[in-house]
Amino acid sequence: MKGKVMKRIIIVLFLFIFSMNSYADIIYFKNGKVANVQQAWEEGDYIKCIRFGGVVSYKKELIQSISSGVTDEMRSAQDEINKAIEQKKLEEERKNIYPENYKQEISSYLKTALYDYDSMKNLNIEEPKLSTMAAGNKLWTVNIYYNAKNRYGAYTGLKKHRIYFMYGKLSHTSD
Repeated sequence: MKGKVMKRIIIVLFLFIFSMNSYADIIYFKNGKVANVQQAWEEGDYIKCIRFGGVVSYKKELIQSISSGVTDEMRSAQDEINKAIEQKKLEEERKNIYPENYKQEISSYLKTALYDYDSMKNLNIEEPKLSTMAAGNKLWTVNIYYNAKNRYGAYTGLKKHRIYFMYGKLSHTSD
């Protein structure tokens, strides 16, 4: 639930940023035409701007004036949005820390989860892989295989289990 809300906020913020960036400056030509551009700057005898996805140049003699279409409030809002996006990226990076001690953490987990840890056979722990989950979250997953005894003392056969890591620590498991 929290992830979906955050995604929606980021999408709205992205669209807001995109709409603000799409027409940041206005070029007024001497012939009366007006061009809304992403950015305009002076370079030698030309006024250059970002328009139609590329850089376009106009001779200075054709330009009457240039004004910024971005207000201080819009710049402040854009700065806040950029900070929120950067913080989200940092949070994702922290969440996706490689689990350095994954073998020790898995062993500790199995000692508490299995009925008879000491009788376990054929333990195989694969290398962690960064996986994208259904909600778009990324987690480190580790496949493990083992044959362990059940409460009746019989081996259950070689089974595959998946261990998930977040923030470099064991998060949860699935069969």
